[in-house]
Amino acid sequence: FDKHVDYARSEWGMIDHARREGREEGREEERARLLKSLHENGVPMEIIAVSVGLPEEAMR
Repeated sequence: FDKHVDYARSEWGMIDHARREGREEGREEERARLLKSLHENGVPMEIIAVSVGLPEEAMR
């Protein structure tokens, strides 16, 4: 019984971790999409940096 409980906890931990990673990847993809859209519309890099929460150097 204890092994089963340990296994179930481990599985839930892995699922939770994967879910968090997926959400973070989604946030990064949305940030990249926003950066591209703002840049294509002529928004200055300083404003884009503040909008997407990245240092200006990281966007180049």
